[in-house]
Amino acid sequence: MLNITHKKSKDGTKTYAEIGSVSKLPKGLECPEQINPSFVWTYEDFDAEKFNKLPEFLRNKMVTSVEYIQATSGANEIQVINAEVIKAEEHDDLPF
Repeated sequence: MLNITHKKSKDGTKTYAEIGSVSKLPKGLECPEQINPSFVWTYEDFDAEKFNKLPEFLRNKMVTSVEYIQATSGANEIQVINAEVIKAEEHDDLPF
């Protein structure tokens, strides 16, 4: 079960639904039948049909990713320009 909360944007013009908590179903309550079919999404085996079934807002974000460009262009490598290299010893406060 999901507990959904609604939060207003900083400027107050939009309201966003957020998952407040997740819990298992109480005893005696039956889970309703699934509405949308499940599928596994990977960039390695790019499937345009599955991609088009995703919500538009997700597709819009995904098309800007290096992984999407790589999967749809057929390129094995993407050149990264202006990448900043950070040495691990410069950030001793990181937990990994």
